[in-house]
Amino acid sequence: MSKSNLLSLLEIFNESIFRIPDFQGEYQWGNNQLDHFWKEIMLLKNGCDRYTGLIKVKRIDKDDVKEIEKWKEDLWLFDTGQKAYYILFGQQRLTTMIILIKVILNKMVDAEIINFKMKEDWIKIFLSLDHGSYPTFIFGYEKDNPSDEYFRTKILGQSTSSADKYPETLYTNNLTNAKSFFENKIKILSTKEKEKVFIKVVNKLKFILYEIDSDLD
Repeated sequence: MSKSNLLSLLEIFNESIFRIPDFQGEYQWGNNQLDHFWKEIMLLKNGCDRYTGLIKVKRIDKDDVKEIEKWKEDLWLFDTGQKAYYILFGQQRLTTMIILIKVILNKMVDAEIINFKMKEDWIKIFLSLDHGSYPTFIFGYEKDNPSDEYFRTKILGQSTSSADKYPETLYTNNLTNAKSFFENKIKILSTKEKEKVFIKVVNKLKFILYEIDSDLD
């Protein structure tokens, strides 16, 4: 075991991509958890930090996945210096935060500045990078996971090579519910209030990041 750090979401996602492996549970948060999380954000005073939880990850090396078909489209990232991780613990909260970030960015115009960055810059940090015909996603499920295509198309709003192949399940319904929950919250906020929520999410909610040694199964 190694590397414990208290980090913001922006620091965690710095030049990194994340995948929820097949053996992890799928998205389970309902209105009770979403409401509690939203209240955490709204009650956080400006300029203050809040400890948000533990994230466990395991580094993915290119040699470990270069022969795996579902990683084929993402291998180019390793050559650009991007780091890749499996999320072993904390995926419920991270998934929720990515959905909220997506909802806020959807309400921004392309030329709008939020926390000193343009919309397209935030998309590249948290949502996707363009490469070839289809984007590579910064955060999501491993390809072929039942929720993968649904999350990409219905939640992140991206086109993919198999956009018509997603199944609808209890877990995908939870994803849709989370998106609708935040859309209802965000639509009544002013531009300035949206920016404050965004800054809290990416900078002020702090995690302990725990990286499992790569030689552990």
